[in-house]
Amino acid sequence: MTPRLRELALGVAACALALGAGCYTGLASDADGLANGDSTGRAPGEGGSDGSDGGSDGAPGEGTCEGDRLGASPLQRLTRTEYDHTIADLLGIDTHPAQALPPDGLSGLFANNGATAVPSYAVEVYRDLAESLAATAIADLSEILPCDPAQLGEDACAAEFIEQFGRRAWRRPLDAAQVDRLVQLYQQGRADGTFAEGIGLVIEAVLQSPWFLYRIESGVPAPGEEAIALDGFELASRLSYFLWRSMPDDALLAAAEAGELDDPEFVEAQVRRMLDDPRAERALLTFFGELFALDTTASLYKDPELFDTFSPELAADMRTELELFVLSALREGDGRVDTLLGANHTFVNARLAALYGIEAPAGDGFTRVELDPSRFRGLVTKPVLMALSAHDQRTSPTFRGKLVRTRLLCQGLPPPPPGVESTVPSPGELSTREWVQQRLDNPSCAGCHELMDPIGLAFEHFDAMGRYRDQDDGAAIDAHGLLVGTDVDGPFDGPSGLVDKLLASEQVGACIAHEWFEFGMGRATSDDDACTTAAIDESFASTDHDITELMVAIATSPAFRLRRPDDLEEAP
Repeated sequence: MTPRLRELALGVAACALALGAGCYTGLASDADGLANGDSTGRAPGEGGSDGSDGGSDGAPGEGTCEGDRLGASPLQRLTRTEYDHTIADLLGIDTHPAQALPPDGLSGLFANNGATAVPSYAVEVYRDLAESLAATAIADLSEILPCDPAQLGEDACAAEFIEQFGRRAWRRPLDAAQVDRLVQLYQQGRADGTFAEGIGLVIEAVLQSPWFLYRIESGVPAPGEEAIALDGFELASRLSYFLWRSMPDDALLAAAEAGELDDPEFVEAQVRRMLDDPRAERALLTFFGELFALDTTASLYKDPELFDTFSPELAADMRTELELFVLSALREGDGRVDTLLGANHTFVNARLAALYGIEAPAGDGFTRVELDPSRFRGLVTKPVLMALSAHDQRTSPTFRGKLVRTRLLCQGLPPPPPGVESTVPSPGELSTREWVQQRLDNPSCAGCHELMDPIGLAFEHFDAMGRYRDQDDGAAIDAHGLLVGTDVDGPFDGPSGLVDKLLASEQVGACIAHEWFEFGMGRATSDDDACTTAAIDESFASTDHDITELMVAIATSPAFRLRRPDDLEEAP
């Protein structure tokens, strides 16, 4: 890039990325205004030690249903996952550039930047990313241009590119003023450089615009109506970022432009079309990845003296196994929660076959295998979850019980009292049941640990790296456990017995619906959502807990298609 073009790019960044501190006080009138919230997120699992709660803020369904109220919908900035998928769909670049961005905030358990301020240094990161991505894109202009500049003429082709590229990147048509400004920017770049550099400067500006980085929703106010309907393009973006974690495709934008998304029946038709698209796998994998903090698998560590076969490569295989299982249950299978929690098949390569103690498949890929259902049942016994919810040297009934209590029952847990002893005994120092009993006998610990440890004992057949075992330090495993404080209270034996309890629980279905609602809406629920979530829960139960039908119910709900009039007047 020439010094003059670099100067122009810096000017674009300074205008487009006005990301200073402060609250959002209204919609930008042009492409150069940006907004941000004033609070920060927290890392997955942050807060507390072995028993503290880093997850749900409470059980679903709280509050009273009193008419058609709507929860707030804060201004959304693209998460890192959404940025990566959008760049891949927009420019064909799938190098995960968003890893350079600051960590996302959280809303409940899920990545969300609706109330997360942009650090000042991130302005330069966004600018540098835009410059790098533009340089990569213009290296092969034929892949992104809708026309041939040699035949149509450079200026005419640039204008056509601006309208089409801008429409896709900003998820709506550009107005005449915006087109003119981008054309002027192209002309400045072309005057000081080549046609490709002029196009590159346009790409840089578009990628730094709030219309790209944010999902701005003004809606269509109607006289006498308290709720504001999203316009077709705003709804298209909500749908695509919920179902695909990326930008709308041309078919969805065309439906928005034709006014079809004003009709709930057409919305449902688009939702079902989108769920049939392979891009819908992104939402499934993102949901479960964030629900169980699977990104932490990359830093998973086990004591090499005790677990000499554990490796980063095995940890990565474990994550892949869970992802393949989720897709097989929810896209290739019947899509029901019962299958997700109860199926006994999985996917293994040579490393995972050794972990399971079964014959290795031919080749380097993953192969579907059936497992002993008395030992392995569905999602909760997958090695990656067992390894993540254990210590470096030994298992943790507390972590594993917390996994079930917070992720499958949506029951929050308070942090441990100040000064509580949290030292983990070395292997052989105490048996796991002795260690658990010590905490249950301590009045300052029992109140929380009785909600977790008796559940986590179900998984004692899985060691700290997720490998099945019959003995611990020479003693036979006792995997009997107990559920309390649920709608299926009582004793059970091992993971299969626990899964049978969970499959009979209405709370589990309501919890999963609650989590998908938060994931789809990009925010935590509130009492104002009671009517909507009650209707979604009922619909989910009536479909035998079919996840596809749950996603349809959320995407077609009033909460998804409408917003409160005050949502964007002030940051939360």
